[in-house]
Amino acid sequence: MTPIPEVRDTSLRRIGADTGLAELAEPAGSAMPAGSAMPAGSAMPAGEHTARPGGGHLLGLAGLWLSIFATSLGLFIVRFLVPVPVGLANNGDGSRLMCGLGVAPVTGGHPRLRKYAYFQFDPSARCARVKLYPSSQHVLLVAARWLTPVLGLPGRVNLIALGLLTCAIASFAIASLTMGLRLKIWARLALAAALWLIMADAAFFDVFAGQLSEGATLIGLLLIAAGVVYLGRGWRPTVFGLVLAGSGGFLAILSKEQYLVLAAPICVTLVLAAARVGKSSTERSSNSRVEWNDSMTALSSAEPGLPMD
Repeated sequence: MTPIPEVRDTSLRRIGADTGLAELAEPAGSAMPAGSAMPAGSAMPAGEHTARPGGGHLLGLAGLWLSIFATSLGLFIVRFLVPVPVGLANNGDGSRLMCGLGVAPVTGGHPRLRKYAYFQFDPSARCARVKLYPSSQHVLLVAARWLTPVLGLPGRVNLIALGLLTCAIASFAIASLTMGLRLKIWARLALAAALWLIMADAAFFDVFAGQLSEGATLIGLLLIAAGVVYLGRGWRPTVFGLVLAGSGGFLAILSKEQYLVLAAPICVTLVLAAARVGKSSTERSSNSRVEWNDSMTALSSAEPGLPMD
């Protein structure tokens, strides 16, 4: 008697390979009915194991992402506000950038440039004579203007709100980048700590609440790095990666006119990743057709009269 070959749905296993998840549950209805027994001689082949449900694994990944995000954000806030808020003094470009919102710093009689970092900004008629500076930093500043009254901060725009917003975005990017890589837990935590230490360094961190456009540049580059690790790993991860990389590209490329040259490498990376996704999808579709054809050929060659379970 010619045994009827077993046809199994491997789509979930392919999805797991694409997204980096090690375990996924078997499709619904694939379990053996209650009370039935395996026929004699039909023992499970060597190397085959029953798949375990992946719900707990997914919850564990989400919990680890949330832990990295919350820890990073909490440490950033302490770094930012304790003992006093830290920022960057205006070197001259900040006036043009902030005048895009029609505001100027409240200095209390102190020098406006290069000596002190000011956080409170109020409407000023002086901005009518200042040439505006186009930058993607305006997007973050508009969000900070909305957050200022929500957080109960003084002024029309308060850069403390900008600093908190930037810390949150940086923490989101760090958590997403570390969880997007196929690493062990200790390696992910070590990477997250290294990224936090880099971003918390005074060379970078002071621009988080500064009136200059470098804050958008640094956060944009971090978002691009986080998005790239998801590209080419299936449609859902790729869409998430494109959102991260696209948002980061917008912030980084348009933060300053000098950074427009970054558009070339960023766009090339996204195009190559999209091509990789299309190739992977074509290969999976071709493999599915081959498996189906082989299964139907084996079924047609089976002896007639055999029961179909």
